[in-house]
Amino acid sequence: MSLLTQFETEQLRSILRTSNYWATFNRNRYPEQIQNAIDNIYQWVECSCNDDCECKNHGCTHHLIRNHDVKFDKLYSHFLNCYVDVRAHDVVREGRTKGRGSNAVIATDYIRTMWEIIQAEEVRGFQKSLICTNWECKPFINISESFQPAGENIYLAKWLSLLSLGTYIAYDNSSVGLLNRDFDNPRTYRELIRKIRGDLITHLTENQINITDFCLSDNPSEFFQNIPVNNPRPIGNILDKLYLVL
Repeated sequence: MSLLTQFETEQLRSILRTSNYWATFNRNRYPEQIQNAIDNIYQWVECSCNDDCECKNHGCTHHLIRNHDVKFDKLYSHFLNCYVDVRAHDVVREGRTKGRGSNAVIATDYIRTMWEIIQAEEVRGFQKSLICTNWECKPFINISESFQPAGENIYLAKWLSLLSLGTYIAYDNSSVGLLNRDFDNPRTYRELIRKIRGDLITHLTENQINITDFCLSDNPSEFFQNIPVNNPRPIGNILDKLYLVL
């Protein structure tokens, strides 16, 4: 049992509303930064999955697909804006591997070494979301199996989330403890995502709602006027918010 299977959609909506409210006090104003990332590095495209894909059972209509021509430096800027406290940006850019911001540097260096693989056509063009039957691609499987969901690895999860907003889920030092508790201390980040995926599908089925309605439970526009009312709501970002505020 998890938050997703214990709470109905209206209750989750209330949690998301609270999360968006508290985000207005965040120095990065990260919901706005997530929206900027969507606008600059993603396309919102119609779902091209076959009828036998799991997502079709849950009313999927669109997916977020990373643009083919996005360079590493552009993604890196969005990574900092979305996921690294603005006061630590200079420290991280300097590449310090000890002290404050060091884990962000280490994670970024790792992603940089994987960049050629991450930018391969089959990865950039991977048009799936978390509730699709075939929701993973090989390079991301390898990365997600390489670390445990823990405080020292928060920036690896954040990088994966930025690279595939419709699939992967960021976390921070406080929410990772709740995630581990809720999902029986998974051994790897990939195992955590697989368990969350299963519970999300259970939630959609038992509450008889489609994925669009679930995503519309999140309404950052209420508190952030710069975010369009009809903006895409990434699945991974919504699931991050549910645990971020608790």
